[in-house]
Amino acid sequence: AVEETTQQVVQAGTDSLKKALESENVQEALQEQAQQAAEEAKNKVRDLFGGRKKRNGGGGI
Repeated sequence: AVEETTQQVVQAGTDSLKKALESENVQEALQEQAQQAAEEAKNKVRDLFGGRKKRNGGGGI
């Protein structure tokens, strides 16, 4: 009986850890998506204004 209880406690702890990790991963994934979207938007704006990137030596922000 004690073993069962211990297993349940460990399982509950593992489950909440998994949930915490998953929510962190979700936040990271959302941040990455937002960064990609911002990057794409920047590139589109750059294209609209005639490839400013070439004038200031390429690369950079």
